[in-house]
Amino acid sequence: MLVQARARQPRTSRAHAALIEQAVNRYAPIIWGITRRQFQAHLAAVLEHLRPHLKLLTLEQRASGDPEVDYIATLISAVHSKGLEGMGGVIQDVADAVARQQGFLQTDPRYATIVDYTQRILSDDLSAYWQGLQDPTTMAKRIVDLQRQGLGYQETSRRVAATYGAEFYRSERLVRSAYNTSSNYAHYRDLLEAGYTSARWLTSEDSRVRHPHGSQRWDHRSADGQIRKLGEPFVVTGELLLFPGDRSMGASIGNVINCRCTLIGAD
Repeated sequence: MLVQARARQPRTSRAHAALIEQAVNRYAPIIWGITRRQFQAHLAAVLEHLRPHLKLLTLEQRASGDPEVDYIATLISAVHSKGLEGMGGVIQDVADAVARQQGFLQTDPRYATIVDYTQRILSDDLSAYWQGLQDPTTMAKRIVDLQRQGLGYQETSRRVAATYGAEFYRSERLVRSAYNTSSNYAHYRDLLEAGYTSARWLTSEDSRVRHPHGSQRWDHRSADGQIRKLGEPFVVTGELLLFPGDRSMGASIGNVINCRCTLIGAD
């Protein structure tokens, strides 16, 4: 078991990042296609509900607070929205891909464990993604800003729809983050079962590795090469992670979103 696992362990950061981007290229368009259809229906219902109210706005920019935005956000919140539907197939496909990438056969009990973990991560991320798209305050700000430009209802509706239609990057970010977390969880378990006692954090070694600049404080570049006993967390920007993408110890979203780092055995 140990010899087998260590024999297949040659895991490079660049190969790991390439597998993530393959997953993004394959699954993000599917997720976005399903999401966009449902969101367009929700947005149409929201705009129709707002039609008689928009002409009543005073549309004055306030120095503190913005009652017009608050008013529109309250109206948007009243529009019923279903949960995101039709994602079962893609969630299963992503989960199977992570388990296969790790080299597990479906008859291996670990396969089911990895699939279950990935399904939970992706389901949670999809729920947050759907809620973020529908955020009433964000939607209200966009609508009020357009109204303040003197645009009519039809043009406001067109531009709001176009703005949301350009947010494919959200699906890419979702797949990248969930796939990285799940893949590293699988590899972390594999290292434990293979008898490794230590692990090394590896970045993808390119210009996209996060490092402090401007208002961005997350620093994975400094974590590159950090070694910890398996079971002891890495310390990354002052937060604890058992592996890159780990969320079990309260890591902030900024420390895991879009991450492509991985880990290898360090014995």
